[in-house]
Amino acid sequence: MCQNTDNYCAFPPRVVLASICLSSTEGPPALEAVIFLDTSSTVEKEHMASPNTLEFTDANFDAEVLKSAVPVLVDFWAEWCQPCRMLGPTIDLIAEETKGKLKVGKVDIDHHRNIAMQYGIQSIPTVFLFKQGAIVKKWNGLVSKAALTEAINAI
Repeated sequence: MCQNTDNYCAFPPRVVLASICLSSTEGPPALEAVIFLDTSSTVEKEHMASPNTLEFTDANFDAEVLKSAVPVLVDFWAEWCQPCRMLGPTIDLIAEETKGKLKVGKVDIDHHRNIAMQYGIQSIPTVFLFKQGAIVKKWNGLVSKAALTEAINAI
């Protein structure tokens, strides 16, 4: 018997277009194929209301975050994550309010998995505050603007 195609969808942005299973009466399937449509290709910037909210990627994370001359607030998120979408306006507001003294950006974990794996991101939203390339504060789940601002002002 073929597996349920839901097991193949590691992330919700994937949609199963077709599942083909040729099975024998005994034992495992002789042939199984699943065709996916990846709907995660939307541009992250569309979900960033502030022009001061940056997009951090696998390619630019080292230069933009770890080697930054100013502290950096990093929001690990995904488009399909409702709590991430709820936190988004708070991140954008902080980006506006701290322009020039704090760099603020987001890492879409679906598109930039290497960074997410490197930092052991297991749930989202997760927010890190970096200073001189080191993590000085970490939050998991929704976090208030007051809590973020307090930590930012303390560094």
